[in-house]
Amino acid sequence: MSWRKRSSFIILGICLGVVCFVAGYQTAMRKAASSMQKSMERAAHSQATLSRVRQHEPGAVLLEFDKPIQINAASVPVKYRDQDLSVVRIGAGVFRLGRDFALTGRLSASVAPCESGNYLICARVFDARGAMLGAASQEVPVELEIVSGVTVTDFPDIQLDFGRSKDFSRAAFLAVSIDRQSSASPTAT
Repeated sequence: MSWRKRSSFIILGICLGVVCFVAGYQTAMRKAASSMQKSMERAAHSQATLSRVRQHEPGAVLLEFDKPIQINAASVPVKYRDQDLSVVRIGAGVFRLGRDFALTGRLSASVAPCESGNYLICARVFDARGAMLGAASQEVPVELEIVSGVTVTDFPDIQLDFGRSKDFSRAAFLAVSIDRQSSASPTAT
């Protein structure tokens, strides 16, 4: 075989390789664009649903299992030394769905004990349509604690147990609220 024929075959092989590479690249780009389009549509749907959920549950956030989620919930502020101060705050949380469909959560809290009282932390989970799937709550007792004229902030982890339900596998949103419990004094008879 002559040198010209060999070089023609080599050039033809290179051209076919380039054509196959370009065709494969274009196919991959089309698939990536289609996947990105679907992801954007799902994200837009999630945001629309989140907006709908937030109409009834202000502060609702997207729920992802086994990942830290920023919650940023706070109790109604109280006056303390001419300042408005939230006694209980929730910064973030991690939620886990077990194989047995048991849903649990751990919330990172900060407690500024500038007054005594009991605070109820309530977490609610919703599906993608905004229907509530379940709730869990934990009471946090707060005792007034002042050391050398300064309140000492505590950082407890709040454990939540929602129970077991196969419906929890559809959980998409989470809302957390913090309410000060009224101290009902027993009535004398």
